[in-house]
Amino acid sequence: MSGDESHLINFEKGNAEVINSVCLPCIPLVLLRYEAFADFYTEEPYNVIVKFHKDEDKCSFEQIFRLRVWIPNQITYSWSIYSSSRDKFEKERKDGLILRYVAWHRDLDINKLKEANKEKKQLLLTEWPELIANNIFLNHKQANHLVGILKKGDRLVNTGIELRKRDTKLETPKWKNMEINRLFDWGRVGANWSPIMENRKLEQYAIELNEGLFEYLNPEIERDRIYQMDLDFIYPPEMFKQLIDGSGKVVKFFNPQTGEGYE
Repeated sequence: MSGDESHLINFEKGNAEVINSVCLPCIPLVLLRYEAFADFYTEEPYNVIVKFHKDEDKCSFEQIFRLRVWIPNQITYSWSIYSSSRDKFEKERKDGLILRYVAWHRDLDINKLKEANKEKKQLLLTEWPELIANNIFLNHKQANHLVGILKKGDRLVNTGIELRKRDTKLETPKWKNMEINRLFDWGRVGANWSPIMENRKLEQYAIELNEGLFEYLNPEIERDRIYQMDLDFIYPPEMFKQLIDGSGKVVKFFNPQTGEGYE
């Protein structure tokens, strides 16, 4: 066993003759690969490291809220809120909040795929999806309204998220999945559901939140400038994309049951 394989030993045990730890690329379908990356990118990062001024120390902001919505053949989007505190948002706190919006425009990629010839479709397999991302720091005064929106949601989820069967006689929502996650000091509340189930108050809250938060992305509104944001992904996005499409460097794993490394 070579030195560079020693830290990749497979610790898995079971009643299979061979258990391999692998990371296989997605099947070669453009939209499936794009969707896999978009799901990763709309969920993360879980932390943002902030430097307010060039000569200051960095401080960490944690993702304390996330709303994600999947609308078939149109868009997947997420709104995430980051804070240095999970529950305490007193006006005197100077840290403020970070608001992150990410959207994958699936409809644009569908159109690209429809217009592509065979050669172009092959190239699309390793290209980036039509993603946009916006990260806005809000000082404590600018964040007051956002704190109010967050607390309104807290009243709906702090005792848990209850789902019940949707009445099929009513109009079915256009989205195929909705997800809400909220991190408190005492723990996490979260749910991901399809239109088969419902929580009307939360769904209405999600609609109002999505409509209301776009105001924060308006570039004409003056915001405090800060020096730096480090988006702390579990995997670097470029590396994650390479894992999905198989375009990156091949990683060798060591199988202790055979004593061999393999690609």
